[in-house]
Amino acid sequence: MTVDNWLRGITIRQPWTTCILAGKDIENRTTATWSWRGWLFLHAGKTTERTVLRDPLVATAICGRTLHTRVVIGVARRTNCHQDPADAAL
Repeated sequence: MTVDNWLRGITIRQPWTTCILAGKDIENRTTATWSWRGWLFLHAGKTTERTVLRDPLVATAICGRTLHTRVVIGVARRTNCHQDPADAAL
């Protein structure tokens, strides 16, 4: 099997995984992740960030959806990655 045939995935906490599937097109990270681009599995981690559930944009995106955890819930295409300069100093 060549590297081009590998199945790749990323673990993201809920509700962000569901928000991505609902159309959120930017995933914020405190550190730059690998340089690979292309399709990958979205794995919902075991943790749900409960405080952001009150945010109106998040609430709208997840309305009527189940927040599954510890499972692959979809696929997305990674096209770019950048690190927030404010986080680079951490």
